[in-house]
Amino acid sequence: MNIAVLFLLSLTGVEAHGRLTHVGAQGTTRIGSQTRYEDGPVPGQNTGEQWICRHGTKKTSQAELVPNGQLGLQWKFGAAHVGDCAVYLSYDVDKPRAQQGWFKIANLYDCKSQNRQTVNINIPGWVKAGPAVLRWDWYALHVWPAVEFYSQCSDVTIKNVGQTVVNPKTYLVNTNTAYPPSGTSGKGYRNPWDGNSDQSMTGPSCANGYTGNTCGLTAVGTQRNTIDGGGAGSSNPAPVQPPPPPPNNNNPGPVTPACPNHVIQSGTTLGSIAQEYVNKGYSITWKEICNFNGIENCDAIRAGEVIIIPVGKCKDAGKNTGSKPDSGSGNTGSKPGSQGSVFGGEKAVAGGSVLAVTMSAGAVVFMHMLS
Repeated sequence: MNIAVLFLLSLTGVEAHGRLTHVGAQGTTRIGSQTRYEDGPVPGQNTGEQWICRHGTKKTSQAELVPNGQLGLQWKFGAAHVGDCAVYLSYDVDKPRAQQGWFKIANLYDCKSQNRQTVNINIPGWVKAGPAVLRWDWYALHVWPAVEFYSQCSDVTIKNVGQTVVNPKTYLVNTNTAYPPSGTSGKGYRNPWDGNSDQSMTGPSCANGYTGNTCGLTAVGTQRNTIDGGGAGSSNPAPVQPPPPPPNNNNPGPVTPACPNHVIQSGTTLGSIAQEYVNKGYSITWKEICNFNGIENCDAIRAGEVIIIPVGKCKDAGKNTGSKPDSGSGNTGSKPGSQGSVFGGEKAVAGGSVLAVTMSAGAVVFMHMLS
């Protein structure tokens, strides 16, 4: 191998796979670009500052939010993993991230199903005019009971239309209360691979009892509501239901997922990964792996990404929930390799552009099973 290839392979692998890209007609997030790569899970998981906002420095306003109007959002998932998204606002534009109080205005259940689409959310009529920060988050559940956390923020302006302001209850979002650290702690998260289990969304209720934007999915009284967002002063209070029984967290023991989690290493392809499992006695193809993970370009996998191998008990996992990607999901029609072969395609490299590189026979992918 030449020096350039050795350098590429020495880079730290990038864990992908998605972010908010468009806010309003022309706006974007604090990264300042609709195309720049910033798709990995946030450092610090659900309690770090980057889970609040990827970037702490505010920018010029990216969009105007009109009370009782709509705002278009778009996100890009390179691998459309199962999970849910939500949208928050904060008026604390001049405070450090760790001190900002937030309130929720939208739930976006199974947000992979709207990948690369413009999704219009309704803006509550009671929001305060002036500068604000819009926050989008996504918890990905493909490695359940582990969770991958993603977030982006955008600086926006709320228009003054003479609205009657109702001050919302605010709270910190980077706590184990707002978002549990795993699928089996606190209120936990739905197991997308168990169609017979509860598939409720996790998170705070929307502010002031707001019921737009499918806010009822995390309303007070629902299975995995974590924080009461307040309902006082709202003309549409959240329905009052008996609280669910507390989860039994007394020595729950380790949970082994039904689906093997596989960490992509530099120099491998979906074809070579499939062949590895064929050699273990499973029946699997590169196309099944690509479709199951909702990978947008089967030829362009990234080193460090965790993907699911749909074999064994995982073969039919998620069918009852609809969480398994459609047969054509994310497939660009560009088949890696020669016809009828599980080998071929461009090899995974660490971050950046995908380059065709030659690997030694000793470069293999290790399967990682969470416990």
